[in-house]
Amino acid sequence: MFAKEPAAAGPAGKRGLFYGYVVVAAAFVMWVTCWGMYPSFGIFLKPMAEELGWTRTLTSGAYSLGTFVAAFLGAIAGRLSDRLGPRRVIGTGGALLGIGFLLMSQASTVWQVYLFWGLVTSAGMSVVGPALISTVSRWFVRRRGVLTSF
Repeated sequence: MFAKEPAAAGPAGKRGLFYGYVVVAAAFVMWVTCWGMYPSFGIFLKPMAEELGWTRTLTSGAYSLGTFVAAFLGAIAGRLSDRLGPRRVIGTGGALLGIGFLLMSQASTVWQVYLFWGLVTSAGMSVVGPALISTVSRWFVRRRGVLTSF
């Protein structure tokens, strides 16, 4: 299906599965998980605003702040991935994303929503994407565009 990438010869000269495809599969699972959870803010916007007595404008401001934070930090995430390595960057981003969601379950004031969603969760989301793309692209020369488009 895909062009074969060079793989290390195993015992008796047999070629195994190229590990780059495992990297692509893992990156795909991480990407789908992160982007599956991140837009969930819209599902909780109306019930959260009604329950806590806030306007939708005030509540959705946290998502807007998160968009700006993600855009700013996403621009430097590639450099962080090069300097610190993708494992640290993706691990830190995933931890921030998880912590942000846990903290959001306890948010009861506007400033907490802005802090937990607008800063913590968005910071975690912003570094995961670029680090995954750069990691996958390092494993492939041919068909790089196809495999990074997951």
